[in-house]
Amino acid sequence: MRLTVLATLGLAALAGSLLRAAQAPAPLPTPTAVYQTQCFALDRLEPADRTLAAEWLEAALDREGLYTLIGGLKPISTGIHSLKFDSAQPDLAGLDQARRIAAALSCGGGSAFVHIFAAASGTERFADVVLVNQPALDHTLREHRAFFAPLGLTPGTPGLQVMAMIDHLPREQRYRGLGHLFGFPNHAVDFFVEATVPDKPVVGPGKDRDFFSVPVFRDGTNYFVWAVPLGHTPLPADTAIVEKAAPILKSYRERRAHFIGPGKSGAAELLRDWLCDNTGMCAADRALQRLSTTLRSPDSPLSRASQLLRDRKPAEAARLLKELASQPMDDENARRRRLLSEDAAVRTGDAAWLARLSDRPDRYWFANGYLVFTAYGYMRASDLPAAREYLSRIKDTDRMDDRERRRYHSLMARIAQLEQKPAEEQTHLEWMIGHQAEWATPRCQQCHDNRERYGDVVTSFPLTDWWVAERYAAVLRETGRADDIGRLARQSLTASPDNVEARLRLAFAQRALGQDADSEQTLRALPWAAFPDRSYRTPRDLIQFP
Repeated sequence: MRLTVLATLGLAALAGSLLRAAQAPAPLPTPTAVYQTQCFALDRLEPADRTLAAEWLEAALDREGLYTLIGGLKPISTGIHSLKFDSAQPDLAGLDQARRIAAALSCGGGSAFVHIFAAASGTERFADVVLVNQPALDHTLREHRAFFAPLGLTPGTPGLQVMAMIDHLPREQRYRGLGHLFGFPNHAVDFFVEATVPDKPVVGPGKDRDFFSVPVFRDGTNYFVWAVPLGHTPLPADTAIVEKAAPILKSYRERRAHFIGPGKSGAAELLRDWLCDNTGMCAADRALQRLSTTLRSPDSPLSRASQLLRDRKPAEAARLLKELASQPMDDENARRRRLLSEDAAVRTGDAAWLARLSDRPDRYWFANGYLVFTAYGYMRASDLPAAREYLSRIKDTDRMDDRERRRYHSLMARIAQLEQKPAEEQTHLEWMIGHQAEWATPRCQQCHDNRERYGDVVTSFPLTDWWVAERYAAVLRETGRADDIGRLARQSLTASPDNVEARLRLAFAQRALGQDADSEQTLRALPWAAFPDRSYRTPRDLIQFP
């Protein structure tokens, strides 16, 4: 029966180890950001699936799924939607629908999958839609490596594979593994594994155990809950999770009132507003940084215009946006108004309006970004001339934002490497080095800082493992220019000891000459350079491209 599985899993959700009482939590890995159209893209589903997806997502946020999608306190949450089938005469239409819906429940490190439980009752089998926060899961796999590594589970292993492995383990290992995945304190893991003995005569609340619950939006106490001994006094590890959950729940209550209810935009839009920054990029790690961000009211004119576009009423949206054109707005709302207006102008065929909207210095911002990724696709297809052609179409490279400029120079360096053009490759690598020299400045830290964990302290960068450093050293060896670059860099450092670009060039020239100890010593002068004996301050949005 289903009750059998719930007894196993509901109680097995009494384990884990995301926090330690006396330690600050280790930094979570940075997830891959996606553009907002890829974030919980329920509109790609058929209407019937879309309705169910919205219901499941709202129910998950009202319960423990909130702490998976926001903050990763609970790396995995089961029970988002439960279903069963008869293995003797399997009708899997419901299972297929659940898989379609789960595929749409994803955004920058958060995702969903369908898990079929190993346990069965006769011919009846059970399945759940499961939410996973991949960065939090990776952290758990790393923190409890002694348990997970022998199973072949390491950071980066998809949640579906992790759950499948753990679910088929013997009882004690299964309970311990599930506990770690469900994100509860170590003492609760140990207690549950030791207390859950087969055929124990007295089991349950107030008999052999009590329960400790973390509040959720929905009434009740059996969602984010773990077992504790009778008479248990909350430990620091218990209260630490509650303290971390409190601001998440508070922010959710406020956001829910804005986004969920009759006539409102719904749970998916709530999450997009929470997980996406003002550039339109979305990832799981942005949620905690945006706990106190001013909410977009669904009743505001811009929200109404956005909803009209989603409802396929571009003419009505265009009229509203034109009325708003002369109203003063802060930078973020003005940018949002322009993006909505561009969509409305295209959909209504209003060429004159579109031309007026595009009369600005950064008019090619979107186009240049797409050209970069198109060029990347041609490069991967080994069509280097086509890749170069698309990059040559980029307008106003000096007006590109830093991220797109880095991508542009990275692609140009890689293409030159593939075409064996070391002089050209060196030019683009040197631009990258010059840009990297500003890592400790607000220009870089405004995107890569991690104030939630480190305050104003500059985050780390793995210079010794940086592909640009490796390629630059290789090019200098190939061209025989390592001595010249090193000499010029020393001269610059003598004149200005704080010249970070010169220091980087010197270190990489030393690397090219095989002077690894000297190269390391040169880089150690930079407090943000990562080394094994230094605490690593994980930066946000640090993803290698290409």
